[in-house]
Amino acid sequence: MFGLARSVDHATHHRHLHLLDAGVTPCDLATAIVVPLTTTVRAYATRVGIRLKGKAGQAALDQIRTIDSQRLVKKLGELSASLADQVASVLVEMFARP
Repeated sequence: MFGLARSVDHATHHRHLHLLDAGVTPCDLATAIVVPLTTTVRAYATRVGIRLKGKAGQAALDQIRTIDSQRLVKKLGELSASLADQVASVLVEMFARP
């Protein structure tokens, strides 16, 4: 399952795509794997188009990172099954052995 969450980074608020295993909640783990969301559109194979609150943007899968779960302050929603499949497909391609 992929969920959308807002995390806090000191003075700024950043939106991230939170990558969750089915049945795991952010409270179950000390850390969370997240993907930054951006409204700057780039023609990179590691980017997936996403729409959040009426704004078009991309999930920057090339910038995947791990953050402390306590920084996830608000759930913003979940990805559709087809968009989650796109994200998973790009991740598989990124981490595939040559």
